[in-house]
Amino acid sequence: MKLKWLLVLGLVGLLGFGGLMSLYPGEQQDVAKHTAKDIQIYFSPKGGCTEAIVKEINAAKEIICVQAYSFTSEPIAQALVDATRRGVLVEVILDKSQRSERYSQANMVYQANISTLIDARHAIAHNKIILLDSKVIITGSFNFSKNAEENNAENLLIIKDHPDLVKQYEANYFKHREHSEEYLTKNADTPPATKPPEAKDDSGTKKGDTEEVTVYITRTGSKYHRSECQHLAKSKIPIKLKDAKAKGYEPCKVCKPPE
Repeated sequence: MKLKWLLVLGLVGLLGFGGLMSLYPGEQQDVAKHTAKDIQIYFSPKGGCTEAIVKEINAAKEIICVQAYSFTSEPIAQALVDATRRGVLVEVILDKSQRSERYSQANMVYQANISTLIDARHAIAHNKIILLDSKVIITGSFNFSKNAEENNAENLLIIKDHPDLVKQYEANYFKHREHSEEYLTKNADTPPATKPPEAKDDSGTKKGDTEEVTVYITRTGSKYHRSECQHLAKSKIPIKLKDAKAKGYEPCKVCKPPE
């Protein structure tokens, strides 16, 4: 027993009392958040993860890319809908389970005309990532769900001002985007009410056939391009033709994408 206390006193002398406490994770449970200039760290349950995510989405100005495994958080889904209404380009890639998940918010964002994709290539598309304006990375174990906020033990990182890291996350995002497929509602014959019926021109061709083509833009340019266009920057951003038009982008006169 005497030896045990001598060891404890020795540790206190070497580490200080605070250092000794750091050896015992149980004493740290009340620490909900650590903030630094470029990284914010949150923990759940009830550690403010959802609130922090919504705050970052509300601050986005150009583009938001989401990868989610469980996507049942109404506040996060609503923040994405609000973002697209103010002109932010939003895209969501979900795990295939979200086609049948009872509380999934997939229908909500799909009906708000947000590009909604399913990554069914893997056993589980387990990523929990949000990329905002090519500047902010949100990641961690935290699922975008009510359960993760209120019941689970999770962690969340918000990383800013690390451009090299952002590029790696964006490259991985677009890699998964290439093999993802469009999300379909449970009743595929009944399109969401927010999507108008397809119009046809005098030849009988559906106008939507062309407008569903993917073109590419940059964060600073005013034109949309074909994928191989020489005027595209390395950080090209895919977008549906109809969305590019709606945002005021004009066709590139060099590569001549569809109009």
